[in-house]
Amino acid sequence: RGPLHRARGRPVVAGRGRARAARAMLSRPAAAAAARVDAVFGVCSIALVTPFAPSNDQPIDVAALERLVAHTAKGVRGGGALIVAGSTGEQHSLSVEERAHLYARAVSCAPENVPIVAGVAACRALDAQRLARAAAAADCAGVMIGLPPYLRPTEEEMAAYVSGVTGELSPGMAALLYDNAARNGGNGMAPETAVALLQEGAVGGIKVGRLTAEGTASAARALVAAAPGGRVYAGS
Repeated sequence: RGPLHRARGRPVVAGRGRARAARAMLSRPAAAAAARVDAVFGVCSIALVTPFAPSNDQPIDVAALERLVAHTAKGVRGGGALIVAGSTGEQHSLSVEERAHLYARAVSCAPENVPIVAGVAACRALDAQRLARAAAAADCAGVMIGLPPYLRPTEEEMAAYVSGVTGELSPGMAALLYDNAARNGGNGMAPETAVALLQEGAVGGIKVGRLTAEGTASAARALVAAAPGGRVYAGS
């Protein structure tokens, strides 16, 4: 493989020697945040679907969720997390309260050595902050922060949204930003904004996704070049 490769759920890195040198370029808060992402997300994390029930009174099939967590946990033991209520989990089909319930049930039924990551994304920044508090209350190991869907926020608005979410997390929680332009109006975050969030330690890593594989790879390369030592994941 060449010096740059991408794989589902795997950080894009540029070789061990260069990676060690790059880590020294991170600020102290950024290095600490990156270490938390390494500890939680590892090299392979699995995004879960949400099992829905036919009843509107209780839309989540809890028994199916427990079976799903037990089954998929076998694939991440020894490294990696299970991600609930992300885009794969149809997060925007769930209310804030339903997602909070999903976080708590996933944590309660997961094996002790398998961390649960909460997908956090909302059109309203206040709702995203409520979700972050719910993830912390449920003892989730971290969050994957999606940018607001449909809307086209400015760079300043995106940075404020992310900082507002991470400000609600408990100490020690990992925070990974998911910048998927295909799911938020095609308005991807500029590398300069992403690097600023990384360097201040607001997030410990960034997952990028674009409309095409070529676009995703290009965006990942730009971040790797702009933020040496930063944890960059690619996928959609």
